[in-house]
Amino acid sequence: MNDVRYSSRRFLARVRTASHAASRIGARVRWRAPWDWFGGREADRARVVDLYACYRLLLGREPDEAGWTVWMHAIRNGISVEALRDGFLYSAEFVTAQCRPRRPILVELDEFKIYVQRADFFVGAAILRDRTFEPHVTAEVRRLLQPGGVFIDVGANIGYFTLLAAARVGPQGRVVAFEPNPDNCELLAESIRANGFENITVHPYAVGDRPRDSLLAAGGVISNGHILDAPPAAAPVYRRVRVVRADDHLRDLPTVDVVKIDIEGGEPRALRGMTDLVRVHQPVIVSEFSPALIESISGEPAASYLEHLDQLGYVLCILGQDARQTRTAREILGAHASSGLSHLDLIAYPRAAMAAWGAGSRSES
Repeated sequence: MNDVRYSSRRFLARVRTASHAASRIGARVRWRAPWDWFGGREADRARVVDLYACYRLLLGREPDEAGWTVWMHAIRNGISVEALRDGFLYSAEFVTAQCRPRRPILVELDEFKIYVQRADFFVGAAILRDRTFEPHVTAEVRRLLQPGGVFIDVGANIGYFTLLAAARVGPQGRVVAFEPNPDNCELLAESIRANGFENITVHPYAVGDRPRDSLLAAGGVISNGHILDAPPAAAPVYRRVRVVRADDHLRDLPTVDVVKIDIEGGEPRALRGMTDLVRVHQPVIVSEFSPALIESISGEPAASYLEHLDQLGYVLCILGQDARQTRTAREILGAHASSGLSHLDLIAYPRAAMAAWGAGSRSES
């Protein structure tokens, strides 16, 4: 058995060395093709690095020696990139893997468990891979929440921050989540059961500035989505959902400590629908800020969202930087423009709280 393992390791080492060398020097085998489906222009012929990529990216594994030998023979005979790709895409191994039921995977994190879909690239797969999600936001939410606290999650997605908050506030605390995607709600419900949490209420709605029926653009197992007022000409997958005002559903809460808003450009509308809650409770607000999405989805300048928070008595900071250094709207827009990122994550503190902390001075323009 040890001899077999040593031989396998030695084979993989040779494969990686050959693939790395091929990628560095652009090595390309130049034998003539004996069959019609081989050959073609020199630039179309497959290389060793292409073969290695097919194993890693399509089959999700390292090459086996027998299969590698067969495909290397094809490469030496001039197989095209297209034919190599199709050979993997239509292989029994690849087709079988794609036909497997997409069962959710239970990921055990430090403070809670969460069900994810591996094919949910931006959220579920990231949690599965990194065992965390948006670490800078996670750290701030964890710091802000204490036992007995109340957390509102607007745009809960599959529930990462909902579950984190439930673990932090404990049985005496409360978490209220809004999530319009029924697939996300189903996954979140499974996670709640897996953790045995009894302090979470999930509302299967989108949050906006007025009650109405609307459309949720979402595709397949991708958990992200955004609200549409009307189906676009080239319509993606969308579902009819109900939009509500948070103020109408949360009037009876005795206190609110933290609100998280992440709804793919709908944040300004959601804020207008919870102004009573914000004025009464003055919670800390953690929000995604994507100027392009705000202008596209909410139909207003991104600066107006920042100005509304200012009018409600808040100072703004950028998470991932100095979370106590307050920023003007102009500075935040400039920071986003120079970041090269699709969005920034902001934290809004009530002015009174910042004054009490004695921290954070407005930076120079």
